[in-house]
Formats: sequence, structure tokens, C-alpha cells
Amino acid sequence: MFRGRIGRLFLLGIVLVAMQSAGCDSDVTGPSIPIEQLLAAPEVVEIDGHSYTLECFLWRDFMPVSPPDGKPLAVHVIVSDVDSLDIPETISLILLWVINGDEVWETSFSNESLSSTPPHQLPRIARNGPKWGPNIYVDVVVQIMNAGRQTFLLKAADQFIIMTE
Repeated sequence: MFRGRIGRLFLLGIVLVAMQSAGCDSDVTGPSIPIEQLLAAPEVVEIDGHSYTLECFLWRDFMPVSPPDGKPLAVHVIVSDVDSLDIPETISLILLWVINGDEVWETSFSNESLSSTPPHQLPRIARNGPKWGPNIYVDVVVQIMNAGRQTFLLKAADQFIIMTE
């Protein structure tokens, strides 16, 4: 079926496109919200009478069992009520953006169960990001939804990506 040089090149192209599509867990092209809007997000947001802040822990794993160039970026976020009031169960985290210069990784959160946290904190984790860093600073933005299905952006600026080894 794929005889000759042109046929083999065509087949190789199809295989490369399929491999690239299958292996691409991180989207660093065109976020669903303009980058300017993400960068303008507040670092404290008020939702239904509660004020929230965002804490982040970003890392790339370079442990001996990791690939030589390390594992992709992982991000652990915690949204906290400023007054340590319980976060209503109707508040949820929808999306995460990590901004590195003019590149943006947009993703949803994993369904992993995280260790117990105080009721005034809402933790989430995202994995399989780009292989940015480590030892660089990025901005992190989350999208929060309330019971009325309104969405809000919350930012943590200048977050450091560490390397675990």
C-alpha cells in the first residue's frame, strides 16, 4: 500500500502526527481566556461574602526513577478563606493556568484524593504539564465557580518551580 519513498514519507508523517497527538498532555497554545485577562486576575477575590487567596506548590520530578530530562510539571494549589471560615461545598475549582512569559498551560484538575485539610482550605492538584524549569518563576491562575455558576479568576504571581531529586 505505501510503496516507494513518497508513500513511506506519507506514512511516517501520519505516525508522527499520531504520536504527537497521543503524547500531548499539556496544551501550551492559546488559552481559553486571553493571557492579558489571566494576568490581570486579582490575588484576593471576594465570592459570596468570602475573601479567598491562592497558595501554590509547583515542581518537576528528577528523582532517579524519572526520565533524564525529568517528569512534566505538577501543581498543587490551595484556595484559602482569608478569615479562616469554612469554604462552602458549593465552591469548586474548575481550571488552572500556568503562565511562563507568553506561553500558557491550561488544564483541569485531577481527581486525586488529597490529604485532609482544614475546612477553610480547598486543595487541588494538576499533573502532566509542560517541562518548564525548574528554577524559574511563573504566574498561576485558577478559575473558581460558585453555586450560581458564576466564575471568578484568582492569581498567585511569581511562583517558583522547584526540582525534586
